[in-house]
Amino acid sequence: MIKCFLTSRSFKKENSFDAAKGKDKNSCQVTYEEILELIKKFANLYDKDGMEILRILRELPEFRGSTELQYKTIMSVIVLSYRSVQENVERRRRMIFEILGDQPSENEESENLDNAFYRYMSRKAMDEHGINGTTKEVTLQIWNSLYNLPSLRTCTLFNKFILDCVRTIWDLVTGMNGKPPRMYIEYESRQFDASKHQRHSVFSNTQSITIQQYLWPAIIDKRTGTCVHKAIVIT
Repeated sequence: MIKCFLTSRSFKKENSFDAAKGKDKNSCQVTYEEILELIKKFANLYDKDGMEILRILRELPEFRGSTELQYKTIMSVIVLSYRSVQENVERRRRMIFEILGDQPSENEESENLDNAFYRYMSRKAMDEHGINGTTKEVTLQIWNSLYNLPSLRTCTLFNKFILDCVRTIWDLVTGMNGKPPRMYIEYESRQFDASKHQRHSVFSNTQSITIQQYLWPAIIDKRTGTCVHKAIVIT
């Protein structure tokens, strides 16, 4: 099994977060421990849940004998979850600034408005109706993309995997409880970068720097551009 999250030691050395220490829930930022827990949660979606899904997919007739399709299906869930949540959040954010006749900027007033907005969106996501709405949207997109794979619709574990991906992505995009740092996933670079990517040891050509396929995306700190979780790729 490939562990795709950074160790706590390397994270402490390289992390870019101004995280608060301790468990003060009234702090304007999440705690260091909460950040590590979120990264671990994201990693486990691949290391544990994703591997269990792969075992199930191998037994389904549409996936039998196609390892590439199995991995692409897992990857599609996290990517579609991210796109759906990100577009949902950014659309509403733009609307607020348009109503105010303003543009997002790096001044204190804009930052305060952003923080209030992300806290609201985070609370909305925690509401059962908010999560379910986004999950249904993501599920519909997946069914549209994988219309020729009907057995997925009745796979309970796969549908739970979708829900878990959406919930985790909400915390990345809005920040945990709406508090910074906020993060995005990276899955489009075509050139291997050891600071952002980890090769799959079985499928990869270690002499190549061309990325052939992403198996799981990286997490990037939106504010600094620092990678806090390496992507799993095939070169």
